[in-house]
Formats: sequence, structure tokens, C-alpha cells
Amino acid sequence: MNFLKKRKTISKEIFFEGIGVHSGKKATVLLKPSEKNDGIYFIKNNKRINLDINNIKSDFLCTSISENGETIKTIEHLLSSLYALGITDLEIEVNSDEIPILDGSAFLFSEKINELSYEKKEQIETYDLKESIFISSNSKFIIAIPSNTLKINYFLDYDNIFPYFSHEKFVLYSNESYIEKISKARTFGFMKDADKILSLGMALGTNNDNTLLIEKNYYCSNLRYKNEIAKHKVLDFIGDLSFLKRPINAEFFCYKTGHKEHLEMTKKLLLL
Repeated sequence: MNFLKKRKTISKEIFFEGIGVHSGKKATVLLKPSEKNDGIYFIKNNKRINLDINNIKSDFLCTSISENGETIKTIEHLLSSLYALGITDLEIEVNSDEIPILDGSAFLFSEKINELSYEKKEQIETYDLKESIFISSNSKFIIAIPSNTLKINYFLDYDNIFPYFSHEKFVLYSNESYIEKISKARTFGFMKDADKILSLGMALGTNNDNTLLIEKNYYCSNLRYKNEIAKHKVLDFIGDLSFLKRPINAEFFCYKTGHKEHLEMTKKLLLL
């Protein structure tokens, strides 16, 4: 039997502005309360883009969403905040092709959303995984097993790149557990890939303030967490789970995965 949780929105509008990490252009996002129980959706150029699994795409280095001829990229950090904090109903108005990268993490989103979130009277059923499932792609894989809450084990393994291997386990006990243990982890990139990525017109908004840059044997800036890049992978995975549109009770074991595998797992969960 599935558990019930209260639906949640925010008490007043929240505005964020910055640049897109890939376009390098100015980007803004306005979060608006939604008293209707019709979920989370985006508005761009007066067109609605629903948080629906059929609208998602795993783009190069990010997750994007498209509908009605409009596309919004790099949505995963904002969605990670909303999903971890239990927000179920929200209008997200954007003015550009990307969500602003801010400091490269989900912390600024999470801090403000948590401050203004509140429970509604209506309830939503949790997704309680009943059986183990598995997906794989080459050497990458995700295993999901039943659990009494959301648990994520991420195994990071970049061959011949420091750090060579690490493991991060996160259990979503509360909003504060996500904000303190996961939300501050920044997006990251390897210096050896910089020229190739820039030549593709990507990462044009990257700088030392919003991206943890990594050389083969060292980090180019100070870490916020000892295991920051594995924690950021957990952050991204939570964002990609948001397309379930309800809280999930399951434990995941992810090895070397990215947005493509995360979204494949989410799609498989929706088919059960």
C-alpha cells in the first residue's frame, strides 16, 4: 500500500537571475505558487511545457525539456531542489533557453524554496517500489531495490583521472539533509576536455565560480565537500527522478552513470 504525503508549493514568487552555463547568456527564472493540483510546469514565450517524461531529452552535458516548439536546457539543478524538497505544484517562468547556473549547484535554489515552501491540504501518493529493477549501458548501470525512503548510492569511476574511484551514499531524511549534504555540490568538468567542449559551442558560461574544474591530479579550486563530484552526481540523479512527479521510496545503486541512464531508469519506473 502506497503512503500519502501532502502536496506542496511556495507561498510567494521567487526570482533568480544569472547566466546559462552553456550559452553564456543572461538567464532568469521566476517561480510562481500554484494552488491548482496540476503539477510542475514551465512557461516560455507564453507556451506551457509540462514536466512529462515524453518531453525530456538527455542533451550533451545536461537535461532539457521541450514542448510546443519551445526548449529549456539545464533544468536538472532546479528540478533536483524541487523534488528533494517535495514541491509538487509550481509554475516556472523562464526568459531564455537555459535555467541560470548560479553558483553551479542547487544550494541557492534549495535555500529559498525551502524557506517559502508550505504543505497544501491535498495529498499525493508516494511511489513505493515493489520489485528490484536493473538497467545497463556498456559498463554503466543502475539497480533499484525496494526501500522505506529515497536512498542513493553513487559509485564514481573515471579511469586515469583523479579521483580514480569514490562512493557517495545519501539518504533523504529531511529537507535539511539534502540542503546540507548534497545541494552545495557544484557541476564539474575536466580541463582535458575543455577545448573540445568549447568548440561545440558548449560551456561558454563556465568559470571558476560556477564549475569545479579538475586537472588530472588535482582540483583547480577548493572543494565544498570532500566527495563533491560524487555528491553532484547524486544531485543530478535526484533532478532526473523528478519526472516521476511524486515521491519515491526506493534505494538506487548507480555506477558511472549520467543523465541518459538516469532518465532511462525513470522511464522504466513509470512503466511498472
